Amino acid sequence: MVMALVDFGTVQVYEMEDMVEVVFPYDREFVAFMKKMKGRWAPQRKAWQIKPAFVRTSSSEIVQKISEQLEAQAPKHWSHNLEVLRKRGCIMRKFEVFGGLAGLRVKMPLGHPCHHYLKEVDRLSNVRDTWYIPAVKFGDTAVQQAVARIFQDDFHAYEAAFEAAEERCLVGKIRMGAEEEEAHGMKKEGFVTAVPGFLKTADPVMADVPAREIAFEVLSMRRIDDETLKVKFEYVAPEEGHAHLTVRPFASNTLQAIGPHHMIDDDWVQKRS
Repeated sequence: MVMALVDFGTVQVYEMEDMVEVVFPYDREFVAFMKKMKGRWAPQRKAWQIKPAFVRTSSSEIVQKISEQLEAQAPKHWSHNLEVLRKRGCIMRKFEVFGGLAGLRVKMPLGHPCHHYLKEVDRLSNVRDTWYIPAVKFGDTAVQQAVARIFQDDFHAYEAAFEAAEERCLVGKIRMGAEEEEAHGMKKEGFVTAVPGFLKTADPVMADVPAREIAFEVLSMRRIDDETLKVKFEYVAPEEGHAHLTVRPFASNTLQAIGPHHMIDDDWVQKRS
C-alpha cells in the first residue's frame, strides 16, 4: 500500500488511493469538518478515516479540502508566522520545531524545562516528548519562550557534539561525477552537508552523534576519474556549521547531502588539519 504523508504541523494526513487517514489532537471545529466529510473515527488507529468512494472524490481532492479548512481556521497572521518559522529548523534529533497550516509541533527531551511551562497553557496536547500547539496559541508567551529555548538548546547540543571535532579532517574517496558536483555544493572552501551514515565509514568515532546532518568545509578536491573524487573535508566550527545547516530543512533549493551511497571504500584517514 502506497502512503504519502502530508504534514500540517498538529495535523498529519496519510493519503492512500482508497482512503485518507487523519491524525490530530481533539479540536471541536475540525471534528465537525471530519463528520461533514463523512469521516469515521477508527479507535484502534486513533485516527479519522475518510474513504473517497463515500464522498465521490479523489484522495488528493480530500487532502486539498483539509488544507482549505485548516487555512480557514488559522488566525489572521498565521501565514506570516509560518514564513518566519520556516527560516530555520533543528539539527539535533532530540529537538524539533515544525510549523504547518494547523499549528506548531515541538519536540524536546523528557525532563526539559519547557515541558513544565507548556503544561500551563490551555488547549495544548502532548504525547511524551512532543507538544501539539494550535496556530491560535502561537502568540502565548510560554509558547514563544519555548520555541526560542528549543532553538537555543539545539545549537548548544550541536556545539557540544562537534566542538572536539573542530579542525579535524577526513581524507578519502567519494563516488561523484562532475555533473553532480554543483548539486552537492562541491567546490574548494565551500560548505557541504553529509548525513550521519557517511561518518560510519569516513569517521567511525563520530558516527553515533545524534545529528540529522553535519557540515564540512571542502579543503581540497581532486578528480581521479569520471566517477571518483579524492577529497579532504574539515568539520566546520560549530557556530558556522549550525548556521549553515539550520536553514536547510525548509529551503526550496537545498543542496543535496553526501551519504553512504557516495562511499567507495573504507580507506579513509582522520587527522588534525
